[in-house]
Formats: sequence, C-alpha cells, structure tokens
Amino acid sequence: MRALLLIAFLLFATNVSSQSPQPFNFEVLPPSPVAGQPFQLRVTLRALSCYLLPDATIITPLVGNIVQYELHMTDGCFPYPDQERIYSVTPLAAGTYTFRLATCIHVIPPLPNEQCYPAIEHPVTVSAVGSVVATRRAI
Repeated sequence: MRALLLIAFLLFATNVSSQSPQPFNFEVLPPSPVAGQPFQLRVTLRALSCYLLPDATIITPLVGNIVQYELHMTDGCFPYPDQERIYSVTPLAAGTYTFRLATCIHVIPPLPNEQCYPAIEHPVTVSAVGSVVATRRAI
C-alpha cells in the first residue's frame, strides 16, 4: 500500500511540474462586449496537458465584479494534444469586470474531489448599448 501511495505521489509531483508555465489561455470574443448581448470565451490548453476541456463552463459571479468561468474536468492524465473550445456565455450589464478562468479537477473515486482554483484572469470592460465609438477614416 505504501508503494502505491509513493507512486501516486510521484506521479502527482511530476504532473504538477509538467504543468508549468500556465497551460491555459483565454480570450473574450468580441474583445469589447456590449451590455445585454451574448459573447464568447475561447479557451486554449497547450499540448500534453492531462486534462480534457469540458463541453460547457459553469459561470459563478463573485464579489467585486469578478465573474468566474469554471472548467469542471476529470483528472485522466492522458497527454492530450493542443485543445481549443469556444464557450457561449450570457450577457452582462455595462461595467468593468475581472474574468477569471478556474479549473475544478475531479479525481476518480474514492479520492475526494478538489476545489476550484483560479488559473488566469483578465480585466474586461462591457460597454453600454450605443456607446460603441465608430472610427472614421479620412479620405
């Protein structure tokens, strides 16, 4: 039993070190969303990550205009190729927000599930309807 726990610990430690630097990236589409209109998040995960991006994200509003987009994944430790998913998200009111991408890893029972951990954050300004400034080109 000790040998099994030691092997599991070594695999976990190796996995953690192989995940640095940050394997996740995300961007808001369009980069400046408009209040009341839906928008999308494009999430990418670099190759050889142990996680498979889920089909959907869970949105959790937090204190202080932080909107957390949670990726609930199973720890499979299979080295997947580069991944990209586009998630449609609900509209927000005009304002300045911090969008946080969080990973929520669920291990195979009987081990307990882990909590969600912030992976990366971006400040995003949601413009009021009609306040989008059009640029003119000089002729």
